[in-house]
Amino acid sequence: MATKKRISEIRSAEEKYNAMIARRDELNAQARLINSERKMIIEKRKELMAEMDGIKKRKQDLIQKMRDHKKLRNELQAKAREHIEVKKNRMKGKFGNSREEVERLKKEIARMEEEYETSGTRSIQEENKLLDEIKKKKARMHELEKVAQEEENIKGEIAELDNKIDELFKAADEEHKKVVELSKQIDEAHKEFMEKFNEISVLIAEEKEKREEYLEIKKAADEYHKKAMEYREKILAMKREKRKEYMEKKKTIDEHNKKARENLEANKDKYADKALEELLKKGKIEI
Repeated sequence: MATKKRISEIRSAEEKYNAMIARRDELNAQARLINSERKMIIEKRKELMAEMDGIKKRKQDLIQKMRDHKKLRNELQAKAREHIEVKKNRMKGKFGNSREEVERLKKEIARMEEEYETSGTRSIQEENKLLDEIKKKKARMHELEKVAQEEENIKGEIAELDNKIDELFKAADEEHKKVVELSKQIDEAHKEFMEKFNEISVLIAEEKEKREEYLEIKKAADEYHKKAMEYREKILAMKREKRKEYMEKKKTIDEHNKKARENLEANKDKYADKALEELLKKGKIEI
């Protein structure tokens, strides 16, 4: 009975051991699957990080371009303002109608000269007076011609300055348009960067969750393995104990058999004589 009980205990322990090993293997398989998913998340995160670095580089390049265009725009605007100041300085004082005055004097001098040449009724004094007026008007006309020429030169310079100012502001406007366009591209790049950043944040959280899940399952698998090994040692001890009992019983039986054989050998002649005597009594042996 003791042997049967021992065998039953061993079988029960082996069943528990096998169940624990099966559960351990099942948990390890789950852990491997989760770890595989975790590695996939890490790889995806690395891909997104590389993409985000590319976006960051592109954004930095756009920012540098925008700064360059801003600088050029500001330089053009500053140059245009310098030209405006030059124009203001050139326009100091009022412009008169010097050219119109010159033309008026020319006509008046021509009329006075014609009057001097055609009139025969004037006295010498009147003629000299007329000649003096003609001379004064001519002198005034020459002065006004210089003024008119200077005014025309200034107007020409101003017109040229106006053209340069217009060109500079136009170029500055073109640079500003580029700045605005680059600013939009920078905003789009930043938006794209933040989308990748948010995706990576989600993946980091998922990877952390998978890692914790993996560690939890792996811990459970290790616990089952530990218990299974304890049962294994228990089973081996029980089997050793069973073998010890078997060997002790075998030893007892062998000793009993040995004694039986020895007794049989010792009493073999006695038993033979007794048997012969019995046969003789029965008359079954003839001499």
